Amino acid sequence: MIPVIPLKGGLMKTFILILQVILFIDLAAQDTIAYDSIVKTRHGNYLTYKNGKTGLMDKDGRIIIPTEYQAIFDSKNGTAQTVKNGKWGMTGSDGVVIIPNEYDQIYNFRNGRAQTVKDGKWGMIGSDGTVIIPNEYDQIYNFSDGRAQTVKNGKWGMIGSDGTVIIPNEYEQIFNFSNDRAQTVKDGKWGMISSDGVVIIPNEYEQIFNFSNGHAQTVKDGKWGIIRSDGVVIIPNEYEQIFHFRNGVAKTVKNGKWGLIGSNGVVILPNEFDAIFESNGDYYKVLKNGEEMLIKKKK
Repeated sequence: MIPVIPLKGGLMKTFILILQVILFIDLAAQDTIAYDSIVKTRHGNYLTYKNGKTGLMDKDGRIIIPTEYQAIFDSKNGTAQTVKNGKWGMTGSDGVVIIPNEYDQIYNFRNGRAQTVKDGKWGMIGSDGTVIIPNEYDQIYNFSDGRAQTVKNGKWGMIGSDGTVIIPNEYEQIFNFSNDRAQTVKDGKWGMISSDGVVIIPNEYEQIFNFSNGHAQTVKDGKWGIIRSDGVVIIPNEYEQIFHFRNGVAKTVKNGKWGLIGSNGVVILPNEFDAIFESNGDYYKVLKNGEEMLIKKKK
């Protein structure tokens, strides 16, 4: 007979939960196991703790993973990542080891794939333990739209989620993709590639700034210009500086003189002014030869 202990509220629920688990084990295994503690996971299984080790059992008290691991991370797909002797592995819901404990780390699975670290090198495995990408990279970044940047021998490249190399590891840097394009640095020069690895802008610029409304400032041989996101040069690199566009107009400096240019490359005001101030309604306020003047905007 089970002794009745007067408990209230949460303590009563906790006592009943622990008691039920012990009874489950007694019924399922015909043996009672005493644990230091038992904690329910959000996926319906129970983590068991004993003598500093962790195990896993299901709601019926069936032991899935013996209590012999440093840590266990239960997942909703019926598998659990395990840590033993500092190494990561994975076990299925039937208790069968899918991935031996041989990795320095196994990251969370997404779409059936997870990054791994082994002997300091990054790779990727499938949820069935299949090696998709061998552990040969310095780093594999998070996948987005089926691709991820990689670093190998200090050089950047890109792979697909099936392990296919999209861009070889030959760049000093590949920046984040935006609108299917990313800036790159190779041999100290900037360029741009598409997500399928096609070179849109060769690596010949000292810098390519962030794109806005389909165009970006560039610097080449110390001179500024403008390119479109498809690589077409809108404004040649012949200015000392091109400032940010506002309402399709940007200030420029050439031979020490100020002018205005449109985002389509059309010169609005030639570079012959000592200064150009903020526009005032229908006029541009400029300074030339020490005199301020207003120039009417063209419609």
